[in-house]
Amino acid sequence: MRPVISLRTEMLVIGLLLAAGLSGAALGRGAAPAGPPAAVDLAGRVGCTGAHAGNPTGGERELVMCRIGDRDVTVVTFGDNTGRDDWLGDARAEVVTLGLFGAPEALVYGDRWAVRTADLAAADRFAAALHGWRV
Repeated sequence: MRPVISLRTEMLVIGLLLAAGLSGAALGRGAAPAGPPAAVDLAGRVGCTGAHAGNPTGGERELVMCRIGDRDVTVVTFGDNTGRDDWLGDARAEVVTLGLFGAPEALVYGDRWAVRTADLAAADRFAAALHGWRV
């Protein structure tokens, strides 16, 4: 049997739930996610030096090239994950080909960003620092 709750109590509970929902929306919860972090910020978080902007060629939003030690790193951001996935598909094909010729590279990706590097040890650090996944 269902417990009996007064209409007044039900209205109070509904009001509190609505107020909680509205305050969450006002704080940005439930709003559309902001754009991806800036590529130069991502590069800085993983210790890249000499970051400079490259020319986005397709679905990229930003493209930054930098170095860790003597290894090149490319950091790319995208407007959505579909663009990122397309970029990763093309990059994977190149990475596999380079690996066959003894020049291994790795890819790391997350929400609307990707990193490509020849520093395989750094790829794992990127994944940890940026909360991403290594390919």
